[in-house]
Amino acid sequence: QDHEDPFTAVYDGAATTTVHAEIVQPLLRGAFASARQPIVVAALRKSRSEDDLRARIARTVGDVDTAYWNLVRARSERDARTSALQLAREQLDESRGLKRLGTGSDLDVVDAETGVSRRRQELLQTEQDVVEADGRLFTALGVRASDAGWNASRALVPTDAPQIERVPLEVEAQLALARSRRADALAARALVAAETAQLAVTDDQQRPALDVMAAAGTVGFAGTLAASYATAGVNGTGLMPPYL
Repeated sequence: QDHEDPFTAVYDGAATTTVHAEIVQPLLRGAFASARQPIVVAALRKSRSEDDLRARIARTVGDVDTAYWNLVRARSERDARTSALQLAREQLDESRGLKRLGTGSDLDVVDAETGVSRRRQELLQTEQDVVEADGRLFTALGVRASDAGWNASRALVPTDAPQIERVPLEVEAQLALARSRRADALAARALVAAETAQLAVTDDQQRPALDVMAAAGTVGFAGTLAASYATAGVNGTGLMPPYL
């Protein structure tokens, strides 16, 4: 503000400062708890998302584990079928040799040839099973042919030998453990809690809005007093009576 009246105490370049605070207290909408309810819902949904992520990771690990051991089974079966085919061929050669010696018959040779053909068909089917098991393992790993470091034409070779051990199962104990630790069960529980809390928030929002509001503030000036008759003798705490 600029003022030229020499008998008025004014400020040169005065600036008005204001401090204002307001408090709203809802009476019919849960009081102060109404502001906390959305935070509770968000926290529950965050917990559910974390449990759901752990459940997806557990399912992925389980799928990879199952696909790996299916590949082990298919390759072991292929080895067994290969040995069976070799044995059938040896039996065919033996039947032909016995026929040449006169101690065998054509029926024995035909039967041996049928066995070789059967074992060959079984080996071909097992080869297809190995290819499919290999593809399922690639799928479980999430590997694509274009990924760096992976060659789709290169077969996966298991390195672990299966160890079959009979594990006693306690159904009730396993169910209790699953309820307390399985990520998908925890995620479902958190989802139910989040939706229940959201229903409480929605129900609270349906109530009439009746708020008690309180506000407080202060207004002051800042600047330098103008040099005039009205400001003569002014100290740091206030104004002296003006000169006449």
